[in-house]
Amino acid sequence: GLAQLALRAEVVISGRLDGAAVSLTDLLLWELDGRHGLDREQLFRGEVRMAGNGVDAENWGLRQVAGADGISTALMMQLHTRLFKGLRGRESGAGQLRRSEIWIGPSGSTLATAAYVPPPPDMVPKLMRSLERFMQSDAPSLPPLVGAACIYYQLEAIHPFLDGSGRLARLMIPLILHREGVALPQLLGLSACFARDRTEHFRRLQLVRERGDWESWVVYFLREIRTAADDAVNRLSSAQQQRQGHRQLIEKHLGGSAAAALSVVDSLLVQPLVSVDSVARIAGRTFANANLLVQRLEEMGVLREVTGRRRNRRFCCEAYVGLLEET
Repeated sequence: GLAQLALRAEVVISGRLDGAAVSLTDLLLWELDGRHGLDREQLFRGEVRMAGNGVDAENWGLRQVAGADGISTALMMQLHTRLFKGLRGRESGAGQLRRSEIWIGPSGSTLATAAYVPPPPDMVPKLMRSLERFMQSDAPSLPPLVGAACIYYQLEAIHPFLDGSGRLARLMIPLILHREGVALPQLLGLSACFARDRTEHFRRLQLVRERGDWESWVVYFLREIRTAADDAVNRLSSAQQQRQGHRQLIEKHLGGSAAAALSVVDSLLVQPLVSVDSVARIAGRTFANANLLVQRLEEMGVLREVTGRRRNRRFCCEAYVGLLEET
């Protein structure tokens, strides 16, 4: 259950590295009823949808790499298509290698002043074929984490798509680790480690581009992986303690209603944001009974109402969201 919640946090923070202003709670609200952000500007709505698309794309990719085809340029193009699905104005180039020059730098940068200019578009297909050969032959002979470090760097350097190359590169890391037998790579949350010092992350990438300093890049990447793994272990332990504490509270105070409440509490690890309607579906209760159940869970501190409204209320298990919201 926590793996899927961690994946949601990962795609949200990955977007933040590219300047998106979406929170984990925003994504959970949007997933709950698809209406969150309709009163906000189109850019925000698009970023929330892209985060949701990122979750779907990663889960799809994890299923694909377990099959015979493995990791390929075609797979990445399909992931990119899924990432931009339904995004008006940004969907037309989805899944297509870029055909124009791009540059990377602060807002207002030009081709002449950019911090980094990726290879010209006519080189992109050849570079991606070379990367594909590396992924399918050379990378598996390296230690898996070193291979992941090399592939992530190359995707950031090539920037194969007009938009979303960085997010795609970060989506690829769990797929590479999954291919190598790492269980539940969604739990790692590597983007959170990169985001803690965004400047240092991009500085390390730039050192490879400018000086060919692969050694310091790989050491940096491995250190961040280790930090992410330690963080994941701590989150798992905390989530288990919270869940056990909630179950004990419910068994102590709810008597005959405990079974229904326990089913709701167990579901919160996957979707910690609920409505009375969703609780009714999870618990198999009427709306009126579900409303009473939510009220009791509020009184016990398991849920908190987060909209401030009298109707269409939403309730959050902040114990779980807090584990990942500010990683």
